[in-house]
Amino acid sequence: MKKLLAIIGYLIFSAIVITPFYTGLSLLKVLPSFMISTFWFLMVLMAGINNRLSWALILLYFIPLAILFSYGYIEPQTLGSMILGIIWAILIYFSNEMHLDEY
Repeated sequence: MKKLLAIIGYLIFSAIVITPFYTGLSLLKVLPSFMISTFWFLMVLMAGINNRLSWALILLYFIPLAILFSYGYIEPQTLGSMILGIIWAILIYFSNEMHLDEY
């Protein structure tokens, strides 16, 4: 199961990198938002979802995002890459078995 999650994650990443070369998307609009959201939510997941710090980090991510999107500063393709970054962070988290507390 974890190999399947890793394969899906790498397919999402390669789709983010390859798609701008064949469409009118800009790689500079898609890739940084994808990587930032991936690292942000991977950090949140590693902190633990039951931790108050992770809920504060989630709110610190979504509140400015909603404000900027409502004023039109964030384009739909950037928002889509952010969503795919969140999905990729979840796939990395579960495919590497970071959810297991084995010390």
